[in-house]
Amino acid sequence: MSVGTDTAILRAAATLIAQRGYHGASMRDLGKAVGLQMASLYHHFGSKQELLVAIMREAMADLGACVTEAVEEAGDEPRAQLVAAMRAHVRFHTEHRPEVIVADAELRALEEPGRTEIIALRDRHQALFRGPVERLGVAQPGIVTAGIITMCTDVAMWFRSDGPLDADEVAETYVALVLRGIDR
Repeated sequence: MSVGTDTAILRAAATLIAQRGYHGASMRDLGKAVGLQMASLYHHFGSKQELLVAIMREAMADLGACVTEAVEEAGDEPRAQLVAAMRAHVRFHTEHRPEVIVADAELRALEEPGRTEIIALRDRHQALFRGPVERLGVAQPGIVTAGIITMCTDVAMWFRSDGPLDADEVAETYVALVLRGIDR
């Protein structure tokens, strides 16, 4: 397997699935998008399900690493950790839109054992937010964590680099909103 070809296939598949949904994107369409015959495509990924898991695994692993690094760099104070997690999460979602749209929207299309693997990655990522939220003494930390992550994730659906705010300004707007809610 060629790493370059695999990467091209993953990127094209993420774009197609983000646009059409898992069930609306065919392997034939993907082959056309990357200039491969279907038989050649299956040499790289044995099934569309395998391809979906690979997209989601890479997106969740990269997102998790990005947010983990930001939280670790923020130090031990939970407020600083939450702010760092939000900023990193929003930036990642603006920079990797097709991949995160697939990772966020296509969980329902996953089959086992891939589903269990991706849910575990998602749960580890959510813990990076929930830990600081709990240590801040917020009532209903599960609901608050879910709300923060949902808000920061949804940016991938509407953000445009030519819009009125850049990714950092969007992140700062979300941070201010959440901190006002926590400080009440």
